[in-house]
Amino acid sequence: MRSAILVVVSFLTGCISPVELDFPGSYSPKIVVNSAFTPDSVWTVYLQQSIPYTDTIDWEEQYILDAGVYITDGQGTNERLLHVEDGIYKSSQGLHPVPGIEYALMVDAPSFTPVQAKSSAPELTVYLDSIEELQEPDRYNPGLYEAALSLEDQVGNHRYSIEILQVWPECNERQRYDNLPPLENAGTGLRPGKLESSFPGLYPTPVEAEDASEEPSTTDGDISAVYFSDRLFEQEVVKINLTLEVQYYGEVAPYFMIVVSNWSRELWDYRISDWRSTGFDYDYFLASPRPVSVITNVENGLGFFAGITHKTFRSDRQGMEWTDEQVNLGGSCDDSI
Repeated sequence: MRSAILVVVSFLTGCISPVELDFPGSYSPKIVVNSAFTPDSVWTVYLQQSIPYTDTIDWEEQYILDAGVYITDGQGTNERLLHVEDGIYKSSQGLHPVPGIEYALMVDAPSFTPVQAKSSAPELTVYLDSIEELQEPDRYNPGLYEAALSLEDQVGNHRYSIEILQVWPECNERQRYDNLPPLENAGTGLRPGKLESSFPGLYPTPVEAEDASEEPSTTDGDISAVYFSDRLFEQEVVKINLTLEVQYYGEVAPYFMIVVSNWSRELWDYRISDWRSTGFDYDYFLASPRPVSVITNVENGLGFFAGITHKTFRSDRQGMEWTDEQVNLGGSCDDSI
């Protein structure tokens, strides 16, 4: 019999404890929860079952289709989510998480040990003070923009990220790659832009941001997101200046967005674990035993039930906000003709 040790975070105590999984033969599947919930979206939980890492994955067999999935908050909310397809459970009443409220998830499914977890989507107060074009984009040069944010830190320990995304002509780029003519009213997509900042304490990965002993590596160059905590500015209002680089596309005028996020501790820890276990933290990955330990806040199960709150600022060259319909964001390439 072979076994693996997984490091698990108790959802009640917050402490880390080892859990031994036996496989194969005597292996008992566990419920795997996937739910990064945000106030912008209705309650959604994805359920699958775990398998030994030596087994081949058959996704059709992994979905859990007959579970009871319940969301409660101790303040009167008690909803059973409805199974819609392929292990996806959604709120039938269209309910959204509320920032700052702690929610409990309970899942019960035949042949599985029931699981539970707790988390909240943190409150987030941030403003876009200004945005200014420094360099007009053209065929030879990207667009450069200077943006100023005001972030109001709340009571408690918080972990943030800032990401830059830009609209690009996804469908027509595919057409061009396949040597096909461009489409009219072609659908667009989002891809990372680039950002720089001199604000102290910004890191290119959450792993570095969590380790206060490390000096921040440069935010110059080819990064699209930065991660940081409030250890340097607890309960203060801070000004963060960013320089954004947006690529030129002839079919789509520059449209971009700045996404500021406040992460729950549960999702932040899971993201660090995932970053390390998939090899992005290469030194950690090489030094770790196999299989690499992962973190979960799902008691008796695996995965994560964790909140995150986003604030998105959309801008064109003139600093005006844009809509999905305006740029045909997410439009089907097949329907663009």
